[in-house]
Amino acid sequence: DLSALDGEQTQPSHNSGQGNVVRDDEDTTASSAESSTNRLHHLFRRLVHAISSPEHPLFICLDDLQWADRSSLDLISSLLLDFNHLDQFGNNDISPCFLVVGTYRDDEVNESHIFTPCLEKFEESMSVRVTKINLGGMPRECVNVMISKALKLPLRLTRTLTDVTMAKTAGNAFHIKAFLESLL
Repeated sequence: DLSALDGEQTQPSHNSGQGNVVRDDEDTTASSAESSTNRLHHLFRRLVHAISSPEHPLFICLDDLQWADRSSLDLISSLLLDFNHLDQFGNNDISPCFLVVGTYRDDEVNESHIFTPCLEKFEESMSVRVTKINLGGMPRECVNVMISKALKLPLRLTRTLTDVTMAKTAGNAFHIKAFLESLL
């Protein structure tokens, strides 16, 4: 009796082979989907291994990870955390020759965000080195220089516009550029 294994009653399938227990098509589909996902992850790791070498390392930049879906995050995790799985002979002679730089907006990622557990796994892993670089807004002086150069005016004449720009953009270079373009 298999009901003790999962707490639910299972029924043998009438069209399955002798001794096989099949719950329904959903379990088979789920198993097939998981198998397909595992194959995709393995093939992706092999692709990265095949196209990267110490002479030609691979650089992967993943921008806006706060918008990544679960499947994408699982693929990234597989690449970074399961790379040594490719060494089928146990020699540990496969060294990853790639660098992944991921960016995300920390003001959009909180404890309940799907990216948070993924990031925590990377930070706890012995095989992944995580270096966090927090980028804040540009200082007022730099924004004034940026505006002064853009408008080809002396710094003293752009201070008032710099004050307004800082109030609107908090020193974010992308927002500064968009704000200045909106004024033209």
